[in-house]
Amino acid sequence: MSTNNILEITELFVRKIFEKNSNPDHVYHNLTHTCEVVEAAAKIASGVGLKDDELEMLLIAAWFHDIGYTQSSEEHEELSAEAAEKFLQEQNYDPGRMKIILSAIKATKLPQIPSDIVGEILCDADLSHLSGNDFFEKGELLRNEFEKRYHRKYSDEEWLKNSYDFMMGHEYFTRYALKIFVPGKEKNLLELRKILKG
Repeated sequence: MSTNNILEITELFVRKIFEKNSNPDHVYHNLTHTCEVVEAAAKIASGVGLKDDELEMLLIAAWFHDIGYTQSSEEHEELSAEAAEKFLQEQNYDPGRMKIILSAIKATKLPQIPSDIVGEILCDADLSHLSGNDFFEKGELLRNEFEKRYHRKYSDEEWLKNSYDFMMGHEYFTRYALKIFVPGKEKNLLELRKILKG
């Protein structure tokens, strides 16, 4: 099966699952986020000169990494990996490559602990929004989703403090992300610090 073919089948499959089973409470972890992560992963892969076979595994992992949210927000990484495994087995996908894909998906669980370049890129792509100009808008979506998930309200200060602490404890893995994403992340951190100081 050609790379293009498996990637097309993967994308169609994942889009269909999200369209059929999306939870309306998941205003952040949804198909839009998945597409953004796929796009960010492809950019990072290009930036680090990833080989074609690794790129294929990366993009499959990126499409599947949050599909578990269509079942539950708890242990969604495990659910995502299980869904990817079932799908790839049906495609007679190479077991060795499948192992790398499943490992990358599981590595997105916080704290992120990737074991290879495919996992490192996926983890960086998954949190690339920390460096974006739309960081605060994305944060509000996440806040909304968390409030529904945990049945509680966060004050502005509490949410921004949580975001600040999370970003202070977060590090990117790839040289591309360290060069391209860190300046934007620093800018957003500075903005958070200003708001928190009032």
